[in-house]
Amino acid sequence: MNLGLGIGPTFIGPAFLWSPSRLRRGTRVVQDLTFDPSRLFSDVAGTTLIAGPGAEVAAQKDARGVIVRTQTTLAARPKYALEPASGVRNLFTFSEDISIAAWEKIQGSVTTNADVAGQRVFRLTTDASAGFAYTARAQQAFNLPTGLHTHRIIRGANASNEIVQVVTPISGAAVGGLTGSRAVVFNTSSETFTTQDLGTGSSVAATSIGGGLWQITLTFNVTVAGEILFQTAVDATADPAGGRSVLVGRQQLEAGGSATAYQRVNSQFDVTEIGVRSVHALAYDRQDDWMQLASAFQPAGNYTLAMGHTHRDGELSWLFGHSSSSGGMNMVRSGTGALFIRSNSTANQSSFASSEFTAAATGRAVAIARVTGTGLADGYMNGFGPLAGTLTGAMTPPNAAGINAIGRQISSFDAPRREYGGVLIDPGNTPVTNEEITLLRRHLAHNGGVTL
Repeated sequence: MNLGLGIGPTFIGPAFLWSPSRLRRGTRVVQDLTFDPSRLFSDVAGTTLIAGPGAEVAAQKDARGVIVRTQTTLAARPKYALEPASGVRNLFTFSEDISIAAWEKIQGSVTTNADVAGQRVFRLTTDASAGFAYTARAQQAFNLPTGLHTHRIIRGANASNEIVQVVTPISGAAVGGLTGSRAVVFNTSSETFTTQDLGTGSSVAATSIGGGLWQITLTFNVTVAGEILFQTAVDATADPAGGRSVLVGRQQLEAGGSATAYQRVNSQFDVTEIGVRSVHALAYDRQDDWMQLASAFQPAGNYTLAMGHTHRDGELSWLFGHSSSSGGMNMVRSGTGALFIRSNSTANQSSFASSEFTAAATGRAVAIARVTGTGLADGYMNGFGPLAGTLTGAMTPPNAAGINAIGRQISSFDAPRREYGGVLIDPGNTPVTNEEITLLRRHLAHNGGVTL
């Protein structure tokens, strides 16, 4: 009986049974910089695993248990971050616990509360000095671009059966063509919005979710970009002695005119979404964070560089390079999103620029560059490529000092905001094939939540 079985790399849904370890063939030198928490350590010796999201990373091991990169300087260590594979949409720094310092409290205090109707909620209570409209507030401010945005929050009413939310453009910003505090008041008794003051292009909605809690959704149009203050308020007009309180639950602020599935933000390094797998990242502060390779990557001739990362339009991101110089051998993203590899400073480089590459100028991306000869190089960005490089000089031999650093801030270059792992390949006597590039690209895309 012929069962039609085949042996080879097989794709199984979005994840597949392949890893960069399979690239180690012949005399190749492969530096596998892909990771998950089981490969990240809080000490340079690689003996103590990191505690979790937000932990500083001092060392990383590869699948063999070999240390591949470190950072001895405490202040220069990137942090481990956990993100939904679908991307981070919730802009709030902390979406539930309004007791922390990131939520500024004005004439009010916050205490924990038992869950209500299955929702994690906190209690915001007015101070004794309160006595005028919308006194007690917990607030955060964000710089928002023009366009529609949506704010959704779980709220309980005050003693007057009112739920009060305030959106305040500051520093010249405007919402719906208006400036100043824009209050929204919902009466839970009449189930109507008694005040809705978000200007043109706005809409509001309220849904009872049980236990006296309501889900309030505000959609508003930022007509002048700038800083917008979001305030959860308590109307204490009739209670100058203070002591009034409301329950506050999960919040989400996102771009667009409709609310999407809730993402829990425990911190900027810990964002999760129910039903969506998480991806692992290293977060660089783009000031002094970077990591050094345990062994410098020093190919004698051809080579392949690959990294999953985030990039923002207008920024110059230094992905790989040498810690002592912005010249020499490196891989960078330009301010317009193009990809550059330099074998030996700008005199010997290849650039890859196209509409498909610049389309990935903002957000997660997989960038791969492969040098296959003195004047031959091709590049890949997400699902696009190969694209022949525009050459300046010769691509081989590369700078003898090679590459020894990731995400270094040097000269006019910054680190990628987030890194999802990378691979460096010196092919030796076994050239990297197109099929291997495809597997590598899919692997890094899966690790970084990138759609090809």
